[in-house]
Amino acid sequence: MPEEQLDPTIQDSLQEEVTPTPEERDESTASPTLPFDKVEPFEMPEPSESTITEKAAIKFRPKLKIVNGCHAYPAVNEDGQVSEWLKKADATGKVCGGSKLGTQVYGRSAWFGRVWAIMYAWYFPDVTPDWEHVIVWTNNPNVTNQVILAVTTSDSTGGYASQVPPDASMIEGKSVKVSYNNNALESTTELGDSQNLILWHQLTADAQEALNDDQSFGGVQVPVNDDYFLLNLGKAWPFK
Repeated sequence: MPEEQLDPTIQDSLQEEVTPTPEERDESTASPTLPFDKVEPFEMPEPSESTITEKAAIKFRPKLKIVNGCHAYPAVNEDGQVSEWLKKADATGKVCGGSKLGTQVYGRSAWFGRVWAIMYAWYFPDVTPDWEHVIVWTNNPNVTNQVILAVTTSDSTGGYASQVPPDASMIEGKSVKVSYNNNALESTTELGDSQNLILWHQLTADAQEALNDDQSFGGVQVPVNDDYFLLNLGKAWPFK
């Protein structure tokens, strides 16, 4: 008895189903993580194309001074691939002394109580990955005279320190000056550098999903994500 022959169209269909395209092969083999110096940062949108609240976030962008430890690195790329961290301690600071691809600060803002809060967060790829953040509490993003009412900095233990209001020596224009030292931020009189700002709602869905996953950084919480942003604002509230 002759072998049963498949309809050629069915054969083609089956072949299409089992043969992935090059793009599908690349996607299926893409690693969920990348070496910390290989993560491409998001570009900062032009201020002229920004909304009122986005312009406020750009205006108050902090100046970060690295005193000790790793520099800030991009934590995630547009495809949702997250940064790895150091395999062993680097006492010299040279291994994680800054990405050649550019750095990143992550922002998110909201009304909280009677004030407008802008959170800025950085990722430091140390042996234990570290996320630190500063909160700039302002009166209103939609007024001509925008005022910094308070500044709150974080540390790796989950604690906060606030200046209400901040000392003038710790502000450059509208930018608060903060330093990073031993896994903690603090206000400083020393002038640091600005990083490219990307706001939470400007991230891709893949990047947001990765930052919302506590396991992306070994269980270390991402302060600006959906689970912790408002919670952290409540914990950091500086006003009596």
